[in-house]
Amino acid sequence: MDNIILEIKVPGRDSYSKFLIQKSELKIVNCSDLAICKGGMSDLPDGTYRMKLSYNPNLETITEFYHFRDVLARKRFASAICELKSNVCNLSKRNYLQLEENLIKVDFNLKAAKYAVEDCGDIDMGTQLYAQALKDLESYSNCNC
Repeated sequence: MDNIILEIKVPGRDSYSKFLIQKSELKIVNCSDLAICKGGMSDLPDGTYRMKLSYNPNLETITEFYHFRDVLARKRFASAICELKSNVCNLSKRNYLQLEENLIKVDFNLKAAKYAVEDCGDIDMGTQLYAQALKDLESYSNCNC
């Protein structure tokens, strides 16, 4: 295999960034490689990354696939769990259980978003599930107390 090309389209962008890859090379990309840094190195945005991989003859061997990144939402989710489990707000047992159940729903929606995009190819559904998870996470700022 020669002339291996990896193209990545970042969420919210219209064009692909193109990378030539050597056989057996591991390619790690950051915001600089994708030309999306905002004042220095920054986290990559969550959302659907469209990727194309091809090798010579490239036009005949293109494989397109999706990756759904949810790292920033997962960080917020982890913070909400820590906040709830530390019982900072001295919640009643009922309120605690309700918030815990809501976090289970958030986790489910984040997983479902990833599966919808990566396994089913349904970007719209994945985006909707992700948005719902973020909306549900908003209520965890300071335990809602």
